[in-house]
Amino acid sequence: MKCLRFLLVLSSFFFSAQSWAQTKKIYLAPDDHTDFIWSATEHDSYAAFITQLDYFLGQIAITSSEAARTQAKFSTDGSLWLKTYRDGSSKVSPAV
Repeated sequence: MKCLRFLLVLSSFFFSAQSWAQTKKIYLAPDDHTDFIWSATEHDSYAAFITQLDYFLGQIAITSSEAARTQAKFSTDGSLWLKTYRDGSSKVSPAV
């Protein structure tokens, strides 16, 4: 009887874990934090922000009519990206 009870508990754990795995969400984000002026000039770094944001905004627009779970998403590496994009120039100087 103890063995049967153990098997029932074990099987219920297995099936609940299996159903959890079927509904598990995985979020991927680019680990492309641009090291400012590490591998490019200041001007090129600002241009990279704008280029990358334009690309991901395009992906978001393309997938906007899809189900929320399949829509493109993007998180910026920091507010300097947003300031640069808002000002629309690769010559923006950071706020001090």
